[in-house]
Amino acid sequence: MATKDTVYNPVLPYAFRNIGTFGLPDFMFLDIGASGGVEQHWLPLGDKFNAIGFDVIVEEVARLNAINPNPRIKYENYFVGFEGYEELLSKKYFEDRIASRNNDPQKRTSYERAWKAMNLNYTDAYFNNNQKTSLTENRISIDAYTKQHGIEQVDFIKIDTDGHDYEVLLGAEETLKRSVLGAAIEVPFHGPAHPHANVFCNIDRFMRELGFSLCVLDSYPCSKGALPAPFTYKLPAQTTKGQILWGDAVYFRDGGDVTYADKWKFDFDRQRLHKLCCLYEIIGLGDCAAEILLRLRDTTEFKHEYNAMLDLLTRGFAQSLLSYDNYIKAFDADPTRLYPK
Repeated sequence: MATKDTVYNPVLPYAFRNIGTFGLPDFMFLDIGASGGVEQHWLPLGDKFNAIGFDVIVEEVARLNAINPNPRIKYENYFVGFEGYEELLSKKYFEDRIASRNNDPQKRTSYERAWKAMNLNYTDAYFNNNQKTSLTENRISIDAYTKQHGIEQVDFIKIDTDGHDYEVLLGAEETLKRSVLGAAIEVPFHGPAHPHANVFCNIDRFMRELGFSLCVLDSYPCSKGALPAPFTYKLPAQTTKGQILWGDAVYFRDGGDVTYADKWKFDFDRQRLHKLCCLYEIIGLGDCAAEILLRLRDTTEFKHEYNAMLDLLTRGFAQSLLSYDNYIKAFDADPTRLYPK
């Protein structure tokens, strides 16, 4: 999923790749809910980018594999989840809105009203092109898949499953602990009042307890059917006003925190920090990347290379021709320069 500040032409992946073996190692991405294919903003990572996409629609996975020219990307038809999830939150309990005190207002939204008025199946119309589809019977967790396939290191996970995102996280706990630097997750804000329901508060708690910090949260309002507001796009979905129903959250390990390794027992070697810089910039967090570049510049022998990257990042971040050092000097001399005009 792209955030509102996603950078489609990042400078750091190219800068790191141009300095040889010192620079950029391979990335491994897992895309859970990969209908439509891996998103374009990751492709500037070039031949360092490896991805496995998972989707429940058998025909979509076959289509993606048929048209995919990149041998470093493949798609698998699996329902990705967690084997013990129903022991934590039974289906019977989940479906009982009274017992679970479910506050999800989706059935009362203007987009649900629009679907009925248009006699529309939203998923079939906008994701399946009104084609007949079948759902896979294959089920697996991320931890089981990485173990079966000998995948030692995963750098980033995107999860967009329309309702099972927390369950996917539970089944990826060991993978997240071992190597993951960041994750993008669709987060509903409403649902059952239960510690294992698929709602933002549970997802956020789970990620924070593994050492991840919330860095981006894009939220989407939806008006009630009682008084529909204009739709944001030319499709019956989120609206320009209304109650916030869901969002896209991006979590990262905090590579700028010099005490992070002591807190979480996570090894930030130089190559992991390089990866994190690239991930930060692509998501629109150039400031977070700058923290790491400064840390590297001041503690390694490659000061010239990191200085050059800071200059490149500054020009993209602030649309300024100033070098990084001069930009910071100008800010310290007069912070009001960055007030809105």
